[in-house]
Amino acid sequence: MSKQQLANLLSAITIAISQALLPSLRTMKTIPSQGYRTTHSTVKKNPTKIKQQKSDGLGKSVSKPIRKPSVGNSTCIEEVSKTELDKEPARKVIVEIVKKSSCDITPDQDAIICGTLLGDGHIQKRNTSYRLKIVHTAKQKALVDWKFEKLQSLCNTTKGVTQQEQSKDGKTHTVYGFSTSSNQDLKKYHDLFYKKETKIVNGKEVISYKKTITPELISYLPKNNYTLSTFYLDDGSARTDCYSARFATQGFSKEECHLLQNYFSNTWDLKTSVVLHSRKKSQYSLSVPAKVFPRFIEVVENAVREVPEMEYKLNEKHKENSKFK
Repeated sequence: MSKQQLANLLSAITIAISQALLPSLRTMKTIPSQGYRTTHSTVKKNPTKIKQQKSDGLGKSVSKPIRKPSVGNSTCIEEVSKTELDKEPARKVIVEIVKKSSCDITPDQDAIICGTLLGDGHIQKRNTSYRLKIVHTAKQKALVDWKFEKLQSLCNTTKGVTQQEQSKDGKTHTVYGFSTSSNQDLKKYHDLFYKKETKIVNGKEVISYKKTITPELISYLPKNNYTLSTFYLDDGSARTDCYSARFATQGFSKEECHLLQNYFSNTWDLKTSVVLHSRKKSQYSLSVPAKVFPRFIEVVENAVREVPEMEYKLNEKHKENSKFK
């Protein structure tokens, strides 16, 4: 069954249950639409009524639906407190149905999400909500705009690209970024890319999540040009002395870099090298040798050219002097 068919089926089930549980729905409180929720969910005491809909058969007033309006097939889930759900069985049933629905993430969007998570992007988790957050420096604003354009159908409840000020090393920097809407489908990326860590701080257990490359993640990464392209746009850099490139994978362990190397080799037939970046810090980077770089460019070029400001990463100034073309 396709995602669209599943969505239609869930919608039909929701309507059927709504009509079967008519008395409960008539008295249901309304959840205010507030976008991304923080730690605790709240419900206003005074329900808000909306315009009568004669064709729905639910009486003079209808509570706002649990599922908020969306762009395309993207679904945003409201968080509802367990206490409120226990009081209103009808709402509990509908919420459970809606939670099982999914947003329509296209193959290209899936590849872009994976590529940016290999790079600078990260998934934020708050309770049961997940969202993708992307931030880049002012020099890479065009890349932010490009990512937002590609992922816009997943950002129907957010503000779009915004300018922010961040402090680092005692200096303030201007950055640009955006977040997707919170969505249950983004949980799978959090599960794939992050490993749970537990630490004891001041006698209390603190849970954190570290981005980690695993065999399970490597087996999931799609063979889609946008995967490598977005990873390269984020963390790749063209060599200044020859027609080749490297990836800034210093945040991953040597073993993790070798797993990425396997992805390049097994999926794309691109033979990369894991090279020592800093002996003191035991950091390693992934190198794309000159003899492999032309075939690598064949994979990423079209996507890179979608962001003209990033075309310098194609390293064309060294192409003429290379014996590998």
